[in-house]
Formats: sequence, C-alpha cells, structure tokens
Amino acid sequence: MTDDELTAVRSALAARVTGCWDRLDDVISELIALHEVTGDEILARVRKAIESESPADVRTTAAL
Repeated sequence: MTDDELTAVRSALAARVTGCWDRLDDVISELIALHEVTGDEILARVRKAIESESPADVRTTAAL
C-alpha cells in the first residue's frame, strides 16, 4: 500500500468515526424523546455493549 493509499484509508476511517457518533446521538435522542427510555437505562445498555466488545484483558483491568 502506498503512502497516498494509506492516507486515503485513514481519512475514510476518520470520517466513519464522525458518522458513528452522529448515529449514536440520533439513537439516544430517539430513545429519550420517543420511547421514554431513561438515561440510566441507556448508560447500562451502552456499558454492557462496551463490556461485550472489549478484550478480556481490558475488562479485567477496568474492573480493578
């Protein structure tokens, strides 16, 4: 992979991060406004998702 190709890939990935954050903001807004889900419920669900996506060594360190 050339430096230019690598730069293009990094740029595309950076743009996806922004899109992901935007989708998360939209989901939170909908859950609260339309479905009356509490912030505590959302946080619990997000924490559970993070836990399931984290490598075991990160989970162990976070629990300390």
